[in-house]
Amino acid sequence: MTGPFPILVLGPGRCGSSTVAKWLIDLGVNMGARFRAADAINPHGYWEDLDWRDLNAAYLDRVIPEDWYCWLAERLYRERAWRPAAPVGHDANEWGMKDPRLCDTLALLQRRVFGIFTEVFQPRFIRLRRDPEDVAASMTRCFGFPHEEVMRVIRKRAYLLDQALVDQTVLDIQFVDIVSGEARDIIKEWL
Repeated sequence: MTGPFPILVLGPGRCGSSTVAKWLIDLGVNMGARFRAADAINPHGYWEDLDWRDLNAAYLDRVIPEDWYCWLAERLYRERAWRPAAPVGHDANEWGMKDPRLCDTLALLQRRVFGIFTEVFQPRFIRLRRDPEDVAASMTRCFGFPHEEVMRVIRKRAYLLDQALVDQTVLDIQFVDIVSGEARDIIKEWL
């Protein structure tokens, strides 16, 4: 028996992940029930499942230890996998998540959580790529983060993804293809 296949949207932030997450929703992928609200920085919405976002933030901000994080992530993963609430008019055969922090937590999730479900719920990945200088400029403009600090985070996240995605099913999407809309058709075909 196989269950719904999780799709993780990965990118450092400011790389089109919100647009891709919304496209996935439109294509019938359950990306969650509660989402981070739209704001002036992202007026069309973030489409980040608040449960995953808050869990990743709590771990990375050292509010909860690694063992708790893994236990909670396993429960959330299991809940999403076994009970994907499909949007009206769609089959619940796939679910996903999007949060820039996944770049930082992916290796741990692979090691401690995904492996439990490998036979049933093998995740697939959509990796979004945008010129690092453009990402940094956008983050600096939108959030006021110092350029060098942002570049350090971008380089770290790229390295972590490079390591974690070896031998994985990955769809690479360039930012320019998101902006043009061509990526939507590429994703639709890939699904």
